[in-house]
Amino acid sequence: MITFSGLKGFTEKELAVIKEISMSYDQKIAKKVPNASFHLTCKSIQKEGSKKEYSFIVRVNDPSVQWSTKAEDWDLKRALHKVFINAQNRIKHQLKLDGYKKPRR
Repeated sequence: MITFSGLKGFTEKELAVIKEISMSYDQKIAKKVPNASFHLTCKSIQKEGSKKEYSFIVRVNDPSVQWSTKAEDWDLKRALHKVFINAQNRIKHQLKLDGYKKPRR
């Protein structure tokens, strides 16, 4: 399950992209950590001119682990993918899901 905060400064089109991408990654991550809950903090930073910089923070709360990852970019989709890929890599590292070999006897 994923919760959102900081969605006030986004347009309807941006909100649809945020929800679509985050729900797809939520399903992927939930397979690896079934009891975890996710919180996505979204920020849209208006710089000089018409460009926006996007910043996202994902917090994972699980009975065994609690941590967060952060990513920023000028492109909305790229920033979202970065933060969720960082979260997946952190899960793999902390829970030792990939590349773990059983010790020899």
